[in-house]
Amino acid sequence: MAKSVILTVKDGQLRQTINTFLHDLLTKKVVEAILVPLVHPAESNVVPSLVTEPEYIKQADVLAPVLPVNSARIVSAMTKLTPVSKKTAVVLKPCEMRALIELVKLKQASLDNLVLIGVDCPGAYAVKDYPQFAKESTSDDFVKTAWQGKEDLKLRAGCQICEYPVPLTADLTIGLVGIDLSKGLLLQANTEVGEQILEKLGFAVESDSETAKKRDAAVSQLLAEIKKKRQKFFDQTKEEVGGLKNLSAIF
Repeated sequence: MAKSVILTVKDGQLRQTINTFLHDLLTKKVVEAILVPLVHPAESNVVPSLVTEPEYIKQADVLAPVLPVNSARIVSAMTKLTPVSKKTAVVLKPCEMRALIELVKLKQASLDNLVLIGVDCPGAYAVKDYPQFAKESTSDDFVKTAWQGKEDLKLRAGCQICEYPVPLTADLTIGLVGIDLSKGLLLQANTEVGEQILEKLGFAVESDSETAKKRDAAVSQLLAEIKKKRQKFFDQTKEEVGGLKNLSAIF
């Protein structure tokens, strides 16, 4: 039975709610470091950074819809030769987490002493398009509306038909799908490591909560919709490039 808690959201501040959780991980000595995207001083991008001082967590934005570098590569650089010596949390988008697992299979990364924290992801903008988004909106506003009308948001094409927008192998999942984001976020433990962290933070943990069940149902519905969209995309692509004449025109 999955164990979970609700992180209360005040005044619609999703990013701040997540940052408070990450801040507690450091101040309560649950972990000694966190790999997390921090907002660049120019506010036109985010930069994956290894944070050991709690004060810097206020600059974190794990909801920022951009992927300047796949953080799995950073974890690989950190752990390829030897595992990390300090208990380290890594906050990853679902695609980054899948990439990391593949690197582990190839013995190019190690999960020893790592805590994997995944976040439901509605997609990301191309790096060149993100600065304009950052001028006009916030990650909080993006997440609250992004699960509908992805095409209108001009997200990366791959993100619009991503069939795994939720973490599959995280110790802890920050759930957004099917959640009333005006009230809270779901923090769900998927492994024994995740359960231990919830206990160390002093949360009143629930097993198979109604909120978790609603998320599971919403995820199933979302994946079904994406599957249809993917098939439509593949059919359209096949029509556009099928045959030597069409393929020649593409090139």
